[in-house]
Amino acid sequence: MGKKVLIVDDENAAATAMAELCRAIGVDAVAVTKVPDVLPAVSRERPDLVVLDLFLPGTTGLALAEQIRGLPHGASVPLLAVSGVLKKQNIARELGRLRAEFLSKPFDAGTFQQAVASKLGLSVPGVERAPSRPKVRRQTLPQVEDFEADLGQTPPFQLFKKLLDARASGHLDLVHGKVRRRLTFQSGTIRYATSNVAKEMVGGMQVARGTLDRASFDRAVARARETKRPLGETLMALGIFDRGMLDRATKEQTREVAVQCLALRSGQAKFTVDPAGASRVPDARVHPMWVVVEGIRRFYTAATLENYLKARSHLYVHRTEALQRDEYVLRQSTPGVAVLPAIDGSRRMGELLERARAEDLPLLFALVCTGTVKLEATPQAKEATETASAEASGVQAGTPPAVAAPALTQAQADAALDAGRSFSPEEQKARRLIEETYARFENATHYEVLGVEPSADAAAVQQAYLQAAKSWHSDRFSGLELGSAQRKLEAIFARIGEAREVLSDPEKKAEYDIYLDRKAKGLPTDVAAILKAEELFQKAEKLLEAGKATQALEHLEEAIRLNHAEPEFYAYRAYARYLVQGAEAKALVEADFAKAREGSADMPSLPYLQGLIAAREGDLEEARRLFRRTLLLDPDHAKAQLQVRILDQKAKRQKKGLLGKLLK
Repeated sequence: MGKKVLIVDDENAAATAMAELCRAIGVDAVAVTKVPDVLPAVSRERPDLVVLDLFLPGTTGLALAEQIRGLPHGASVPLLAVSGVLKKQNIARELGRLRAEFLSKPFDAGTFQQAVASKLGLSVPGVERAPSRPKVRRQTLPQVEDFEADLGQTPPFQLFKKLLDARASGHLDLVHGKVRRRLTFQSGTIRYATSNVAKEMVGGMQVARGTLDRASFDRAVARARETKRPLGETLMALGIFDRGMLDRATKEQTREVAVQCLALRSGQAKFTVDPAGASRVPDARVHPMWVVVEGIRRFYTAATLENYLKARSHLYVHRTEALQRDEYVLRQSTPGVAVLPAIDGSRRMGELLERARAEDLPLLFALVCTGTVKLEATPQAKEATETASAEASGVQAGTPPAVAAPALTQAQADAALDAGRSFSPEEQKARRLIEETYARFENATHYEVLGVEPSADAAAVQQAYLQAAKSWHSDRFSGLELGSAQRKLEAIFARIGEAREVLSDPEKKAEYDIYLDRKAKGLPTDVAAILKAEELFQKAEKLLEAGKATQALEHLEEAIRLNHAEPEFYAYRAYARYLVQGAEAKALVEADFAKAREGSADMPSLPYLQGLIAAREGDLEEARRLFRRTLLLDPDHAKAQLQVRILDQKAKRQKKGLLGKLLK
C-alpha cells in the first residue's frame, strides 16, 4: 500500500503546491484547508505523515498538533510543522514535546520532498514531476569560486541565478559610482543585504515612509558612528526600535537592497566565497528568484516585457530542474503563478501569452531570462534555439532590455500598485482600517497589540491572540481588493503572532518585561548586548585577580560600550585604570568613581576598590575606613574581611616593632 500525506494549510495555493510535490515523488496527498476538517481527516484518512502549517485561523498549528496527538491514530503519526514566521529555536520545546520536525518557509521543492521522504522512511528519489510532466535529469551542482563581473555585460539577475544554482555561500559586492551594495548568500539564498543608500536601510526606509521622525534617525546615526555599532542595534539601544521592529525592518532592508540591484545596468560586481562569514550576518533571507521577479515588475514596463516574449512566440517552453526546484517558492511568493502549470514542454510561448494576464508577464520574463525554462524549436528538441530567435528580433539572448523606470521607494511602489484601481466603499473602509492599525502597531508593545494587561496569564494571552488572529486573518477580507494594503495586512498578522509567541512563554515574557522597564528608564534594552557585557565584566574581574590589568581594562571598556548604565562597570574601570596608568589617570579614575556613585551610592564594590587604591598609596587608615564601609554595606564581603585582617596584622606588627625600639 502506498504512503499517504495529509497537508494542512489554510492557504489553498500552498496546500495544493505541497500536495503536488508529494505526488511527484509517488506519495498520495490529501489537502485540508479548513481547521474543523483536520481532525476528522486524520481519523478518516489515517495518513502516514501530517504536514501542518503553524499559522491557522482561529487556532495555532501547535494547538492543533496537540489535538491530533489525542486521536488514536494521531498519537503516533509523524508530524512535519512548517512556518514562514516562527523560528525553530523559538518553539524547540513545543516541537520536542509534540515529537514534530520543523521546516522553515520558504523552501524549495527538493528540500520539501526530501523532508517528506525522510519522515516516511523512503529513499530520497531524484526530484521528478508527476507522470503528466516530462522528467528532468539531475545535474551536478556547478562550483563557484571568487569572481568579478562587469554589470554591463552580466546583469545582476544572472549573477543571482548563478549563485542560486551553485548553492553558493559568500558575499556579492555590487558597485555603481558611489553606490555600494553587499548581498550575503548562504546556500544559494540571499541571507542578508546592506547598502550605503540611506533610503534602502533600516531607519532610512521608515523616515521615507514617515513612520520615523528625521531627528530620531539622525540621533541614531550619530550615536552609531560614535560607538561604531550597527545602526539597527543603535536604534534599539536608544529605544527607537524594539527587537520585533528591528527584525522586520532588517528583512525589509534585505529585500529592498536586493531588488534595487536589478536596476543596475553598469558597474562592477565581485563575489567572495565565505561560508563562515555568511553565517555571521543577520538571518533575513529572501529567495533570489523572488527578488528577480520583483525587480522586473518594478523596473520594466509591460510593453517591454510583452515585446520581448512575443519575439519568442514560436518556441516551445520546457521545464528545467531549476524550475522544479524553485516552483514552490514561486507559487508562494509571486503573482503570475497561473502560467506555471501550463509550462510542460507541449506549449509554445504564444499559447502561454494568450492565457497570461498582465501580472503573469514579469514571472514569465524572469523564467526566460534566467534560463529557468528552456525555449526550444519543438517539444522533442534537445538544443535551445533562443539565440537565433533573439538575433532575429535584434535582442541579445539572455540579456534584458534597458531599464525603463527609476528605482521606487516602498511608498512609490504602493502608489503605483494602487494607481488606476477603483475600490468599492467596503474596500476603502477595509483599507483605512488596515492602514490605521498598521501605523498603530509600529510603536505598540506586545501587550497593546493583543489588548491585554501585563498581568495577563497564558490562557488570557491565548484567548486574546485567537480573537486578534481571527480579526486580522486574510480570510476576513476574502473577496476584497486591498491593493497595497495587502502587504500591511500580512505584517499586522505577523505582529500578532510575534506578540503571542513572546507573551505566552514565561521566560520570553520576563525578558520582554525587563526590556520595557529598561526602555522606560532610558537604559540599554538589547538583552544580548547586556548579557555579553556581563560576561566581559566577569572576565575582567578574573583578569584583575590574576594581575592582568591591561586586558581587564580592555574588557571593561567593551562592557561599558555594550551597557553604559551599569554603575559597577565604572567602579572596576576606575580601579583598572589606576593599575595601568597610575597617577596620570587620576582625573579619569575619579570621574569613573563619581559615575559609579551616581548610579549606586550603596554599592559595596565602590568603597572596596577605593580601599585597594588607598592601601597601594600607603594611606592605611583611609583604606581601613573604606573596607569597613564595605562591610557595613555587605557584612559577608569576604575580600573586604580579608583586607581588614591584613591591615590589622600589619598595624600589630608596626606597633610591636615600635614598642621594641622604645624598650631598647
